[in-house]
Amino acid sequence: MIKVGLKEVAERAGCSAMTVSNVLNKRRSVKPEIAERVLKAVNDLGYQPSQWARRLAFRRTGNGHSHAPLTRRFGCIMDIPATGKYADPYYGEIMEALETELNQRNYELSFVEQWNHLAGSERMGRILNPENIDVLVLLSCENVLPEVKRYLKNIVVLGNFFLDRTVDYVSCDMVNSGRVATQHLLDLGHHRIAYIGPQLAPECASHERETGYRLALMNHPERLEPKIIHVNTSSWQEVYEKVPELLRGPDRPTAIFAHCDLNAVAVIKAANSLGLKVPEDLSVVGFNDDYLAKLSHPALTTIRVDKVGIGKIVAQAGVDRLENPGIPPRISIVPGELVIRDSCAPVGTAGVSHRSK
Repeated sequence: MIKVGLKEVAERAGCSAMTVSNVLNKRRSVKPEIAERVLKAVNDLGYQPSQWARRLAFRRTGNGHSHAPLTRRFGCIMDIPATGKYADPYYGEIMEALETELNQRNYELSFVEQWNHLAGSERMGRILNPENIDVLVLLSCENVLPEVKRYLKNIVVLGNFFLDRTVDYVSCDMVNSGRVATQHLLDLGHHRIAYIGPQLAPECASHERETGYRLALMNHPERLEPKIIHVNTSSWQEVYEKVPELLRGPDRPTAIFAHCDLNAVAVIKAANSLGLKVPEDLSVVGFNDDYLAKLSHPALTTIRVDKVGIGKIVAQAGVDRLENPGIPPRISIVPGELVIRDSCAPVGTAGVSHRSK
């Protein structure tokens, strides 16, 4: 079999090899009729440098074949093994907003991979080949940045600000949001406040929710002692199993700040199983404001994270990196917002509603 290269494609299209390269790599403007001939020659000859053939798109028109612009491709790697890459309500909304924004800009989200499925496999080098992907988005796995930077330079991290300052970062203000959530409970008179969440490395953004909780207690005039229960990242079953032990006894917490809304709902369910009422006997605050917060009974007080806004900012950061490669890396911080509903009450009160939204 004769190997097909740029020369053969150029001969078939009636142009130079440089013109073929310019068409495939979008380096320079080429007349539409010439680009049409080049792409048809690539298709007819089966020319596949690396995986370029997968990046060619043709559409049928009334006058024959016309080529669509070569789409710039985004990929995403995340690390949320507890629920899976499509089941997590927080990242699900972010991913939907990211993909919608990219599609509107004629960009493509070509893959979403779990890091624990990709790490160490031979697929990683193929997937992260710069010829196959233009921008990589890291979700909740900022600690793998040094590894993926071996393959790509255009990276947007959704998470904490790693030591590396050569890539773009987008994050919710986790520390202040965690502080605000805890301060709300302090303002209601609660002094025995527990935190339930995963045990994460300090460089992970979600760890900063716990940091905000600790800061709020530390800044209280009585420098209150934290009570922390570590669980699997989003395992509501584990929360449900551990909370009863926490809530038994005379010195039980009167309030709990949960790492996410899913964990908060599990706390309410566990409290109810012990005959405790929320918020009369226990106040609960969540984080994220996903659909569970509204479906919960009572409706959950939580920190609202603008997940759609975050998805759009991540998309914009990647697009800006491609269209303006010389701009310095940027850090975008999205503030959280306390949403007060019915799951919190002052200490010693019963049946008091504090709903605002």
